[in-house]
Order: sequence, then C-alpha cells, then structure tokens
Amino acid sequence: MTAESVNGKISANFLDAPTMVTVSSVNGSVDVYVPGTATYRVTTHTVTSSDKVKVPTSDTSPHVINASSTNGSVQVFS
Repeated sequence: MTAESVNGKISANFLDAPTMVTVSSVNGSVDVYVPGTATYRVTTHTVTSSDKVKVPTSDTSPHVINASSTNGSVQVFS
C-alpha cells in the first residue's frame, strides 16, 4: 500500500499485518495503525517534528513500514 500527500494528514489503518506500507506527506502528519500480532521493519523520517514507533520491531521482519513527513509528525502504533 502506498499513499502520498502534499498538504494533508495521512492515516492508514490495517486489520491484518501488511507486507509493505509506504506513506509520505510534505505538509501533514502520518499515522499508521497495525495489529500488534506481528513484528515490523520500520523506517521513519521527519524534518520538523517528531516520530514515534510503538510496534514490535525486527530488522528481519517481512512486514515493512516506511513512513515520512517533511512538516509533520510520524507515528506507527499497534
């Protein structure tokens, strides 16, 4: 799943653990909600705000999340 925004928040919610998620916003926050029943390989990036990752992580997980925002917070939660 891929989602992009220039001016606006992105909120992505998953009932099952996704294989690949890529979300990015220029001016807006990015929130990703995934089940806590899997581990995730998470990469976040923000220039002017903060990021929070509150999911089980593993560098070898097949479930990949890439989330970024230039001017907004980035949060990945279960």
